[in-house]
Amino acid sequence: GQPGGRVTARIRLESLPCLPGAIECVEKGIFSSLAPANQRLSLAMRQSFPPGGGVAEGGAAEEAERRNLQTRWSLLFDPQTSGGLLASVPTENVEKCLEALREGGYKQAACIGEVAGDLSESTSSGEGGGECSQV
Repeated sequence: GQPGGRVTARIRLESLPCLPGAIECVEKGIFSSLAPANQRLSLAMRQSFPPGGGVAEGGAAEEAERRNLQTRWSLLFDPQTSGGLLASVPTENVEKCLEALREGGYKQAACIGEVAGDLSESTSSGEGGGECSQV
């Protein structure tokens, strides 16, 4: 890729580790006072989970999954819960990196997505066109 070129990050919200009690707080409407201002930044982001639909359109299981993803999305913008380390690691080094982190005491270390130079040609596994690394 070109230095300073355009990239896209794809985050798998279902893989995002959350602090104990964080999901429950969001579900109850408990947020930091700074979270709404931070969430305004999401207007510049493309969300890939379904925006709504409800039980009638997708069924109870699909609605529960959509709500879970929206809750995790909200946590990305809460300054009290978004202080974790985020690193981009070349795909071939991901497992070794995660193993080292977990051995070092970071039990919730997880691969939560990928960064790609051109997602229009890249598959979700990180194979295909564009350069990918895991985050």
